[in-house]
Amino acid sequence: NQILVGKKLAQELNMKAGDTVSLVATTAQGAMNATDLDIAGIFQSGLGLFDETTAVMPIESAQTLLNMQAQATDLTVYLKGREDSALVKRKIGALGTFEVRTWQVMNQDLTDMMKMKSKTTGIVIGVVMLIAVFSIVNTMLMSVTERIREIGTMMAMGTYQREIVGLFLCEGGVLGVLGGLIGALVGGLLAWYFATAGFNVSSMSSIDLAMGDVLYGSFSWGSIAESFLIGVLVAVVAAVYPAWMASRLKPIEALRHV
Repeated sequence: NQILVGKKLAQELNMKAGDTVSLVATTAQGAMNATDLDIAGIFQSGLGLFDETTAVMPIESAQTLLNMQAQATDLTVYLKGREDSALVKRKIGALGTFEVRTWQVMNQDLTDMMKMKSKTTGIVIGVVMLIAVFSIVNTMLMSVTERIREIGTMMAMGTYQREIVGLFLCEGGVLGVLGGLIGALVGGLLAWYFATAGFNVSSMSSIDLAMGDVLYGSFSWGSIAESFLIGVLVAVVAAVYPAWMASRLKPIEALRHV
């Protein structure tokens, strides 16, 4: 004869642990039934609407209240892998006349939000990549402009065009390695901090999601290594055009450059 009450529901009805509540319900046969239950505790799921409308009790108490002995209205099955949802749905559906719904169907809004998040993340990454490319191209072009006479001198002494290209590609690679190391260090420390300490979202009460007061990030050495390699690759690719321009300079014109 005990029940758990959602935090918001308990606040609205001015209830606390230890109080007794009377539940009135319509049985499966259409009659009215009531029972008195003691509040064993107050729960907070983080899902605002759920905490505002839900009470939890032992299934035996619910079956007695609704006159549904050895019966249930819903059964939730938790799987080891969410990718098995479709297979398990078919197997359960074959057992009888059950209405079987996967988590994707029951959480369509969440699924849509996850897809939108992936697209948004891709756009943000693309914008960041473009900014990085243009920044490196600008830096390398300035480097070429400042060393036109040096490039002309090297060409006059017999340096091949491919060697000029390799020189600037190496410079771009060095910039990528240095920038990648700094980015991996700073980003890795931030990722480790949020994975360890978390981010407090208790003040964001308007978000109606099932989550606790603290959200934790994920820390992965693989992601850090991948980001570092992408940074180096972007720097080298961004240096291709300035390197090509440097290799196309005419030695005589370059030596005359002021």
